[in-house]
Amino acid sequence: MAKYDFFASKKASVISRILEKTLRRKFEQKFFLNFKRNVISVLEIGVGKGEFAQGVIRRNVEYTGYEPNGKMLESLLEKGINVKQVSVPPFPEEDNRFDGIMMIQVFEHMPTLQAAEEVLKESYRVLRDDGKIMIISPSYLAWKDDFFDLDFTHTFPTTANRLQQMLQDSGFYDVRICYYWGGFFSEVWRIADIFLRLLRSVVGFFLPRSVAYSTKFRKLGMLFAENICVEAYKQAGK
Repeated sequence: MAKYDFFASKKASVISRILEKTLRRKFEQKFFLNFKRNVISVLEIGVGKGEFAQGVIRRNVEYTGYEPNGKMLESLLEKGINVKQVSVPPFPEEDNRFDGIMMIQVFEHMPTLQAAEEVLKESYRVLRDDGKIMIISPSYLAWKDDFFDLDFTHTFPTTANRLQQMLQDSGFYDVRICYYWGGFFSEVWRIADIFLRLLRSVVGFFLPRSVAYSTKFRKLGMLFAENICVEAYKQAGK
């Protein structure tokens, strides 16, 4: 079984698919805000099911995607999406190629700190002056043990501070950080996150371990888990 085949072949519920599509649309809208240059071409690393890609294409923006999983790649190509089977780093692109780079739930899969740093350096290289990068990842400080337990491919802990420091160290400027809970960017939804986690702990105490520790049950408490959205820009002339 190739890497990520488990997730590529997993069938999501109707509710999960609706929530995922809604969330990807919000990411698309947020991505296209606050650009410092005209957006002609966009690179997405980790295309997944292609919701963000289709949104970019609808805007008549040139789209390129990297997707390492063969099964997902075939499905994306059938939809007419311009995607390459690439595992990063490096990026098979020339310098100053893109106006924007998007990574949705990807950076936490970096195998090492060195690989994560190299991805940011490569991102900086292929971005045009004042180009924008956006990284969306789970907040390790909020997810705690669930960060590793609910997805065995999570290998690189992502926090707002770590991402900010790494982006600045790679040469990016004007780093902006925000959070979202279950697709909502208002901090009011932190209450829902706290409530569901507490409910999961209380109910789980009375359930058999096989149920309380099951992926489905544990994910119920993570519907409004805190995630990070970080954006930054490439300095002109550097």
